[in-house]
Amino acid sequence: MTGSPELTLGQRAQYIANDIAVGIVSINPDPSKPAVRLVLRDFSGPGGRPETQVTARPGDVLDWGARRLTLTAVVSADAAGARRDADGRPVGYITFHDDPTPGTPE
Repeated sequence: MTGSPELTLGQRAQYIANDIAVGIVSINPDPSKPAVRLVLRDFSGPGGRPETQVTARPGDVLDWGARRLTLTAVVSADAAGARRDADGRPVGYITFHDDPTPGTPE
């Protein structure tokens, strides 16, 4: 179980914290099959993991660098709960938790 607050990342934004960066490449437009393609970057210094892309679904846990990302929701722009950008266009988003990987200092 995660102890961190739930975070939200919009489709045209990046999450940068704790020596990692997460960006959304794409979200499956079919709300009945929630999935997201993420790009992950490790900024922990030499020896850090190379940039990579992964497909994830709600409930997936991604250990990246010294962080454990737990995906809790994927909402496509076409879904009823989609948010709107500054221009009023629907935007998909994900919600997740960012915790230290077990065994690593916070």
